[in-house]
Amino acid sequence: MRYPSRARRPIIAAALVSACALVLAGCGRAPEPEHSQDAALDAAATPVEGASDRPVTPRAVAVAAPSALLHGPEAYLCPDDDRRCSGDAFMAATPAEAEWLMRNGYPSPGERERLQALSVEQLEAEAPDNEAAMLELAKRYSDGGDPYHAIGLAFPLAQSGNLFAYYTLADIHAAKGPRQNPLEGAAFLRLAYILGDYRAIDVLGERMLRRGPVEHRMVDRRAARLYQTFAGSRAPDPRPFDEGD
Repeated sequence: MRYPSRARRPIIAAALVSACALVLAGCGRAPEPEHSQDAALDAAATPVEGASDRPVTPRAVAVAAPSALLHGPEAYLCPDDDRRCSGDAFMAATPAEAEWLMRNGYPSPGERERLQALSVEQLEAEAPDNEAAMLELAKRYSDGGDPYHAIGLAFPLAQSGNLFAYYTLADIHAAKGPRQNPLEGAAFLRLAYILGDYRAIDVLGERMLRRGPVEHRMVDRRAARLYQTFAGSRAPDPRPFDEGD
């Protein structure tokens, strides 16, 4: 795993500072077996002063794209005969849904493909001006065994109102490593649902398929707490329903 070059470190430092309290507090640790259910929830996910307790304001606009072809509403739309719309949380069935995805920070399928083809150095160069690039960089850090940098990049974006960042945080917490805690990741997906992304519940259902009722309860309680602290109890921005859903 290659870490940021000296030239790029000052650029991503601001994102890391706002989340360092969360990382050091270890809010994603799995609960100890001997704790009660409520105590386990508290131990696994205590809000961090200055980070998850800070309310956020609704998101105004998505970050500008390097190419209109990758970030215009048409870039999110499925062809009429493409069934991926029914199962892909990041594609749109209608122009209204495409506008919602743009407004809430979701990259288009083409933009995700472009970013996935970039090197870490290229992502570091683009990340300061492109939130989707920042989140792809976070995933690279996580995949490379550095979840602390990954959370440091993704956490502030999620807190600022980027709903796509909730999926990134879920992936980081689900990945094997020192920060692995699938239930914490599931809580971020549940929170994305609470904040308006009804398709997040489909992704959550797949990840919780083999979990028991106690674990489902812990995820719901954690998400409810995050909604009040991390998200500042802000009003949801409902994702437009596809008529076929």
